[in-house]
Amino acid sequence: MAQYRVDIPTIQMIHQAPIPADILALINLNRPIFRGTPISRADLQHAEGTIKALEGMLQYENAQVTNDITHLAILRKQVILNEQAYAHYQPVQPGIQAVLDGINTSLNDMNGRLTRIELNQRVQSAEIFNYRTMARNRLDSRLPDRLDMLQKWIDGDGNALAMAVRNQTTHEIPIFNPLPQVGDMYCPFTGSFRNFTHSDILGLVSYYNFTFGIIAGDTLQARKDKLDRYFVNV
Repeated sequence: MAQYRVDIPTIQMIHQAPIPADILALINLNRPIFRGTPISRADLQHAEGTIKALEGMLQYENAQVTNDITHLAILRKQVILNEQAYAHYQPVQPGIQAVLDGINTSLNDMNGRLTRIELNQRVQSAEIFNYRTMARNRLDSRLPDRLDMLQKWIDGDGNALAMAVRNQTTHEIPIFNPLPQVGDMYCPFTGSFRNFTHSDILGLVSYYNFTFGIIAGDTLQARKDKLDRYFVNV
């Protein structure tokens, strides 16, 4: 009996952003096909039905369904179709593997583009949140312990930056596990930097992947002052 030669993931596995549970339940997207599974016409029928369901919801402007999800469904159907064609017509279609490789490359490219789009959206959201937070902090800056924390808006680990502004090797740099993501917020925070140590401030630099204007030669008080000024945007 002919079998699938590759794993064919679900749309949820390829799509980086979460797909709402009610949509998953409605069209049964979460149905992977594993290598070695017997070829079945039902798999192709299911893939075609998934496309029709998504296109129908897209037509009625369901905000939870996007063109990207629908496009992934079309590509997934093509992978299934090519696998089934290869199983039945292998002697006369030796180029099927090249077609499959091209489809898989397209899926990977789509995955990368969606990841970048999702990251850009989270960065923009964090920047808007921080702008509003700074404005609120500026109004409350004369009151003790009233600063609100910002969201992380720069992707990546800032450990190298923290090492660059450390003025003594005895000041430890906190390790964050898991690494903070864009949109995350440093905690705990009591609303003031007055009790922050050198290590606390280095942890803030590492967490946000940003120096807040701090340089290696700054005293502890100078570092706190720079944080105060940054958080009220002055």
